[in-house]
Amino acid sequence: MKRYSLVLTICTLLLSPVLVASARELSEVEDLIVELSEKVDTYTAAIEMKGESAEGPMKVKMEGRGTLEGIRRDDKNLYRLSLDQNLDMGEHKMEHKILTVFTGDMVWTEMDMMGQTIVVKAKPDTQSDVIVGSGRESFKQLREEYDIALLPDAVVNEEPVYVLELRPKQNSEASPDEAEQEVQFDKALLSFSQKTGLPIKMVMFDSSETPLMQFIYKDYKINPEIEAARFEYTPPEGAMVMDAEAMQQMGGMF
Repeated sequence: MKRYSLVLTICTLLLSPVLVASARELSEVEDLIVELSEKVDTYTAAIEMKGESAEGPMKVKMEGRGTLEGIRRDDKNLYRLSLDQNLDMGEHKMEHKILTVFTGDMVWTEMDMMGQTIVVKAKPDTQSDVIVGSGRESFKQLREEYDIALLPDAVVNEEPVYVLELRPKQNSEASPDEAEQEVQFDKALLSFSQKTGLPIKMVMFDSSETPLMQFIYKDYKINPEIEAARFEYTPPEGAMVMDAEAMQQMGGMF
């Protein structure tokens, strides 16, 4: 991820009352979101995604639809995401299915592409996560990885939402080449429902304010009965299993 360092000047002292007020408002909104989300033990939702990225001279357009299931267990937000995705690469088009399961200690992503099943396993703190939790532990992780700003309230799908702006922090230990490989987005706008505390929308932008990827979560069902086994995962027989951390060490991207 592209990360940023904060530059503190003497002006910060002059503006400190404003900064304290802003931090207090963000903290209050965090408390509201956490309080609401802690009333949700399980949920299901529909998810829609679309985006566009450049792979050299080629542009890749992505669209997908699927279902999302979640359960809160031991202060962790486990989830299961099933997504049918279409890739448009101009002359070439591709359809594939993606299954992502967060079991509490590992994120498993299973992809069926051109007759081959590929499974990538990743630690929760290293994988590229499009499912953002709303519990206290999730906010702790967000604060570690991003500079967060509270934006004015908005409305998404006719529902009032709290809006947070996330900007990736700078990784001081990363080399310039590693930092460039980690770039995913310059900022993201994340909207939480004021009724349930659950995510409603996330939009990622590049440095020119161009949207890169958008995720919409809708048709939530709160506290339905879901079998715990839905949040367990074993790679299917014959699948090619790869480790995301090992791929990053070899220069790959995940």
